[in-house]
Amino acid sequence: MRIGIITNTGSLPTLLANELKQANHVIFPYHINLTSIPTHVLQGLELIILAVTNIEQAEWLIKSIKSLHKIKIIVTGPNVTLINKSQLIKAGADYYLNYPNESKLIHEVIHWLQTSAFNHLKHLTYKDLVLDPNMHTLARQKKFYRLPNKEYLLMEHFLKYPNQIHSKRTLMETIWDMNADTNSTTVETHICNLRKKMDTEFPEKRLHTIPYSGYILK
Repeated sequence: MRIGIITNTGSLPTLLANELKQANHVIFPYHINLTSIPTHVLQGLELIILAVTNIEQAEWLIKSIKSLHKIKIIVTGPNVTLINKSQLIKAGADYYLNYPNESKLIHEVIHWLQTSAFNHLKHLTYKDLVLDPNMHTLARQKKFYRLPNKEYLLMEHFLKYPNQIHSKRTLMETIWDMNADTNSTTVETHICNLRKKMDTEFPEKRLHTIPYSGYILK
């Protein structure tokens, strides 16, 4: 899952980020003191964890995000009153976690992810391709392939937006952590691995390269 961790406290909850990375989630860290969050990053996110100290700023940000994209938002913060919590939920937050320390936050976030609807995601399909978000497997006709995390995220992106051209830069910004050492060769390698699994044994190819533009699933 692609998760944005956003804060206005000056420092990101690094322990939480590391725990989520170990669970094969892709983390995009941001500080709210930036004037805005890039739209292309929001399009790729499936969940935002918002760590706040300034309620008014958090409320504004939640409304801004929800007006653009339907993304689940968990708001976290120490010692927020019930009135503040009500404000945040009304603004569009999906869940609020009041935590005294980061260890408690990690426990609560992991528990929420395990018990929420994210564990029962629907399969993504296109023609004879079926991606299982729960098992991280790709099926084509009677063939099944288990996908490593980055290949799964790439395939998920292509299935969400079939018949569209995706540039290498877009894929790097959407799939990989912004702090990762990633270049066009990294994308090419993962695309090659996907092709070996989903196209090699079939006369009709699904994943195509558009010269000087990018890749398309069709």
